[in-house]
Amino acid sequence: MAGGKDRITDAAEKLFAASGFHGVSMRMVAEAASVGLGTLTHHFASKEALLESVVLRRSAALSCAQLNAIRSLDETGLDALLKAFVESYLQLIESGDEGWRSYTRLIAVFAMDPAWSQLLTREFDGLGREMIARLQIEVVGLNQDAAVHAYSNLVSLVMGLFASNGVLDQFSDGRLSSQRLRDNVTSLIAFAAGGIRALR
Repeated sequence: MAGGKDRITDAAEKLFAASGFHGVSMRMVAEAASVGLGTLTHHFASKEALLESVVLRRSAALSCAQLNAIRSLDETGLDALLKAFVESYLQLIESGDEGWRSYTRLIAVFAMDPAWSQLLTREFDGLGREMIARLQIEVVGLNQDAAVHAYSNLVSLVMGLFASNGVLDQFSDGRLSSQRLRDNVTSLIAFAAGGIRALR
């Protein structure tokens, strides 16, 4: 069984992903983690500190996985770069650790909140800068500002797809499924590649 601190962050991750920051109380987290409120506040003095810990514990692993993927590419070209960036994240989601699905929904929500988006931007700064530089290499004529727009839009696309928000299911009348992430990655890469090339 996971230790008390791990149980707390696991429980908080699920709750924050489902209900947002303001929809979750410290007491709710303590109950979900099967620990006393005193134990929770011993590890995390505030709800803000708890959320920051939840975000940070996976951000390094995700950033490292994506950096390793783009740095170890055997082929060149925009499509290969995008595939490496997206599929390295997908592999974590498919790893069997259900926490990655909760984390994905969580950062999709908190990236929209100015109070927390700066934390995410800071944690993924190195990855972002390297991707922006690689985009300029792979797309001739793509200037710095266009590459920044391209990266920002790419991240939004990936977070939206991996959050499995049900849009595909609704507008396809059930023919498509937001849960079948691997099936949907191909169209995301094609869409992103076309959009990025149009920014030249």
